[in-house]
Amino acid sequence: MVARTALVALAALTVGAQAHQVFNHPSVWGLKTSLENPLNQGTKNWFCAGQKPHTGKGKLQIRAGQTLSVPVTCGEAVGNPDNAVQICSNDINGFHGGGGCALSITSKQNPTIDDFTVFSVAAKCPDLGRKVPFQIPANLPAGEYVCSWSWIPNPQNAAAEYYENCFDCSVVSDVKGTVTGGIKLRDHVFGVPGFPSDNQEGRLYKNAFKNGAQKIEVSGGGAPVPPVTTQTGHSTRKPRSSSTKAHSSTKEHSSTKPTHTAEPTQEPTENPEPTAEPTVEPTAEPTAEPTAEPTAEPTAEPTTPPKKCHKNKDRA
Repeated sequence: MVARTALVALAALTVGAQAHQVFNHPSVWGLKTSLENPLNQGTKNWFCAGQKPHTGKGKLQIRAGQTLSVPVTCGEAVGNPDNAVQICSNDINGFHGGGGCALSITSKQNPTIDDFTVFSVAAKCPDLGRKVPFQIPANLPAGEYVCSWSWIPNPQNAAAEYYENCFDCSVVSDVKGTVTGGIKLRDHVFGVPGFPSDNQEGRLYKNAFKNGAQKIEVSGGGAPVPPVTTQTGHSTRKPRSSSTKAHSSTKEHSSTKPTHTAEPTQEPTENPEPTAEPTVEPTAEPTAEPTAEPTAEPTAEPTTPPKKCHKNKDRA
């Protein structure tokens, strides 16, 4: 009985010694408890933990400009991330004192380590089975990608180890384009064949990166164009309005000068009116009065008296 109890205790210690950390999401390629194991210099097919591409379930949705909270837990909590804090509390040493975790991305569906660009780092990661918040760059373009979670543990609590899980992801964003620049993950791989295994303290992600969203470069797209077009339209209109004012003010000044020149020209034209008045009045008055008066009076007076004379003679 005592021997059996000792064997159970030894098994528990063995499990505790093997318990490390894993990106605990269904989209992880080949998700299982053994993915918690570190990738070290003696590991074969270390890239993406040696898992075949696209063997996870679904895709992890990432929203540009927001915070993504994901479970980083011990392997025993795989498939049960909501209870990870309780499940992993028996293996505090498995967190190796944190050290910081990174998320990387590539548009290639069968990538190599050279294809990944780091886009977010969480300095407090792992965090005893709790969900870890990752801040996402606002200019991360929309699309279907392959993502990577990686972790270098604190050298005070771990050997020269490196952890990495790959998973399918999709980005929801108003930005269109392709990630063409940024910090390459290949420059921050540690403790595996072909990569550095010294200065572990300096290579911790919490020391090598700033905490939060990382700077990335995007080409072939960018922010929506309409606001830029609208601003251009306003900026185009302003010069037109100012030029109109300039022309109108110029016309005012130029028209003011010709107005003085035109007024003298019109004044002589208006001054002949007095010339026209005397021309009409003298011509009309002498012609109408002398012609009408002498013609009417002499004709009427001599015609009437003779008739009267004839009538008197007849009466006599």
